[in-house]
Amino acid sequence: MVNLPKEVREEVKAEIFKRADEYDYSKRSRSDNGRFMDTLVDDSKIGKRLQEHMEPAKVRTYIKDGVLHQYTTEQRNRAFVSQCPKDLIKKHYNVETSVLSEQDGIIVCATPESEIFVISRGTVLKWETAVRKALDFITKNNRLIIRDEKPAIILQLVTTKADMTGADYKQIESALNMIDIKVSFSDA
Repeated sequence: MVNLPKEVREEVKAEIFKRADEYDYSKRSRSDNGRFMDTLVDDSKIGKRLQEHMEPAKVRTYIKDGVLHQYTTEQRNRAFVSQCPKDLIKKHYNVETSVLSEQDGIIVCATPESEIFVISRGTVLKWETAVRKALDFITKNNRLIIRDEKPAIILQLVTTKADMTGADYKQIESALNMIDIKVSFSDA
């Protein structure tokens, strides 16, 4: 862990976040983002400033793993919060629910008649992980199975890269439809 002065850490982070917003970092390809990172490393307000407090070889890693990872996480979390879990269930199943619990990217909701819904959050690129997370959660919490009725599953997936096509989304929807899982997409 790099021990940067708090003022430097906050200024550099704010500058990187500002530039990432302007660049639309969350929607760019890996190669585009690599070139963007090169400009940050060479920038006097960012990379050169960090070099005053750390070895030059560690600057790129700090920017990528320390700051830009936090940036994409915050972008993704904002996208998740923008969609109300009860609204997702209403959209897909046309029922009113209340939220029972929320932990580790899993939200459990129920109707007054005890119909259970599990919403699993993830990214479009790793949608299979969101499915596995939901299934693991249900398996570990057998109280969610009421009268032999398994909970309905909805994936809330955030698009984090621009290289997804309409066909990619359709393929994901078709695959999930085969196993009776609903999906909602939103942009980071």
